Amino acid sequence: MSKKVNSTLIGAFVMGAIALAVAGILILSGGGFFEEHFNCVAFFEESITGLDIGAPVEFQGVRVGTVTDVRLIMDRAISKKIIRPVTFRLEGGRIGYIGDDKEFNRIEDGMEYLVSQGMRARLASQSMLTGKLKIELGLFPDVPVQRQETAISGCWQMPTALSPLRRMAAEVQELPLKEIVYDVHTAMKGISEIVTSESTQQAVDSTAAALKQIDQMAATINRDLEPMMKQAAGSLETMNQTMKQLQQMLDDVQPELEPFVLSATKLADQIGALLERQSPLNYHTQQALEEIARSARSLRYLTDYLERNPESLIRGKQ
Repeated sequence: MSKKVNSTLIGAFVMGAIALAVAGILILSGGGFFEEHFNCVAFFEESITGLDIGAPVEFQGVRVGTVTDVRLIMDRAISKKIIRPVTFRLEGGRIGYIGDDKEFNRIEDGMEYLVSQGMRARLASQSMLTGKLKIELGLFPDVPVQRQETAISGCWQMPTALSPLRRMAAEVQELPLKEIVYDVHTAMKGISEIVTSESTQQAVDSTAAALKQIDQMAATINRDLEPMMKQAAGSLETMNQTMKQLQQMLDDVQPELEPFVLSATKLADQIGALLERQSPLNYHTQQALEEIARSARSLRYLTDYLERNPESLIRGKQ
């Protein structure tokens, strides 16, 4: 006889399983199951290859959301083209406002305020090895706000900006490449003509000949300078020896010269003493010079008298 199934036990088992499933979902979602989310959509004007569902959405390095969908839409009603809306979800708990006089009743109002301050979405690389992309939010006030006319139900549209690589490519495309290539080609052609011209070849030949002559002159100078340098070195050595001998002679003569120098000094002192104005020798010398002067005057008077009266030598003085 089979036992009756206990429905209470089965119900308790089912409820326990449901509770475990809910707890697991809450744990895996990081407690964000009940958080407020804000769904956004962005239209990028470049390739989105590498942007997958689940890719991070970051603002200045902080993850604030996740890519939820990437799709293609044939818009035959408004834009008449194929569009690629990328939807992502922002976590409301990761974005807040402090110290601002504005009060935002809705997240959308706060996002519009950030857009007015320059917030844009652009593609960025997650890894250079894998080629995976992510969405990077940043402040780019110089990029104008451009939104698609196509609306995605339940999503707020975030303006976009070109990625750094795509922006660089756009700037390169704006360069006048044809003109640049033509100018470079013309310049290279002119250089080639100058290099291959006859005058250039003559200048090269002349330069080569001049360099050859300079090498020969340098070799000749080196050959002639070598014996001269040796002779100069010998002369310097001889002069050095002579100076050493002179120094030795001076050292030997100096003791003998000292008495002579002392004697000469004493003699000079004695001569100076004799020549003093009050010395006897000086007095007698002055007397002798005066006598000689008087005799010279008398002799001059006599000569003058004889010239006037030559007969006085015969007759005598009358």
